[in-house]
Amino acid sequence: GAPLHNWAGVQSGSAYFFVRDAATNQWIENFHVWGGDYGGEPGDRRGTSVAMSPNSPFAAIGIPLADEPGNPDDHGKVQIFERLANGNVSGAPTTVRPPSPEAGENFGSAVAIAGNVLVVGAPSEDMTLQEGGFLQAATNGGAIYVFERNVVTNAWNFVAKLRSPVPVANGAFGSSVATDNLQIVVGEASTKRAYVFSKVSGSWQYQSAINDQDA
Repeated sequence: GAPLHNWAGVQSGSAYFFVRDAATNQWIENFHVWGGDYGGEPGDRRGTSVAMSPNSPFAAIGIPLADEPGNPDDHGKVQIFERLANGNVSGAPTTVRPPSPEAGENFGSAVAIAGNVLVVGAPSEDMTLQEGGFLQAATNGGAIYVFERNVVTNAWNFVAKLRSPVPVANGAFGSSVATDNLQIVVGEASTKRAYVFSKVSGSWQYQSAINDQDA
């Protein structure tokens, strides 16, 4: 990821794929994703987050300040690229968007992908009064979105929006994410906590918190 790259305007961002040459042990550029080819605009910061799956041919690139016509500013999006059978990267990405875009939620600030599961962090997403009640409203509390791939249609379908079990304003839940296809770990930057979620009986459920021991 090169989020401050200026290929399609100032800080439009880009991402590079490299392939290792087994004979020379050198990493050779294989593919370059930049805004001019993929609808980029100044300030998108494509490549702020990148992730590859160890057990499927997919890579995710976060574009957390992306705008799209008819949607709020800086809602963000993610593009998924696939490694083809010949080893090259597909030039036709799948775009994943938040199901209900909000201004400045920074969807794509963090990404994780494994198998058929994609996790996207939106650490500036607001928890509204309608969602959590007056005492739990949390501006910039953050959220993560979970998508699962339909292996028949190859579509990435939204399945869950998860929040911190104890939402706080400016918590930045979703500032970092990781998954192994069965569990999800989510970092909450301001509280110095990580939260673990597991898939139980077909739904993603909170399991436990990990606290920084020395603050």
